[in-house]
Amino acid sequence: MKLRPPRAALALLIFAAACGKQTFLAAALIGTPPVPNPISPATPLPAQSLALAYLGTIDTSNPTKIDSSKVATVPGAKGDLSFHSALKNKDFDLAVTDRGDGSYTIDSQSNADFNYEPSQPYTLVLVGGDNKEAYGAKLLPAPVTTIKEFPSTKTLTVSAGPDFTVTRTDAPDASDGRLLPAFVAVMKVDPQNPSNLSLNNLLYSTLPKDGAALLKFALSDANYRKASFVIPGATFTKGGYYVVALIVIKYGLVSENTFLGSTAMSGTGDAGLLVVQ
Repeated sequence: MKLRPPRAALALLIFAAACGKQTFLAAALIGTPPVPNPISPATPLPAQSLALAYLGTIDTSNPTKIDSSKVATVPGAKGDLSFHSALKNKDFDLAVTDRGDGSYTIDSQSNADFNYEPSQPYTLVLVGGDNKEAYGAKLLPAPVTTIKEFPSTKTLTVSAGPDFTVTRTDAPDASDGRLLPAFVAVMKVDPQNPSNLSLNNLLYSTLPKDGAALLKFALSDANYRKASFVIPGATFTKGGYYVVALIVIKYGLVSENTFLGSTAMSGTGDAGLLVVQ
């Protein structure tokens, strides 16, 4: 299975038009660091990790009209995520869960062996489709960043109502002078079970939510290359605790048998505890 860099340009679809229906793969690996625990300060809320992939077909017969109606999902594939854990000095090959809608996932809440270690590469392989072919993604280490609004304690108290701005500190990429794409995500902390967090259960996020949205992101990520992001004030309620995360994305590699608009991305960054009064 040969790998190639994903390419995010609409012009490439012109070259793919003659091929008609092709297999589309979008894979994402994200991780957030531990944050303070508002209920038990001696026990920080754990780091969170999530790998999510979409496998589908896309009809590129008319490259000027690519929308959700042109995308069909491929459920029933068998998939695994493999990596070497430097922390545990052990190799892992973990099965991903088929959610039945063409998406496949694994997260640290449901599998304790899975943790995103920012310095390590990960390989995701899905085997499926009409020909039971293998489609893969190489997920590469992403750069780190911090959120300017959070102090060194990573806990910030705000009033309910106003929007909350998240500002990144990482510099533009040296290769093209642009900021890398980034996402924000919000998880609500349950005071009765504060450690029960999951990136599979987000209250708010700018992450693409399905295969069609990931395809649009792969074709144009300009709206994600911003220095700051605004989270609507309506996301937060008075008296609540929230984990706010900023995730900077780096593109990896995808197998050559996938559609040119396929994408592989991994991301890490910063997170903090927002206390709303």
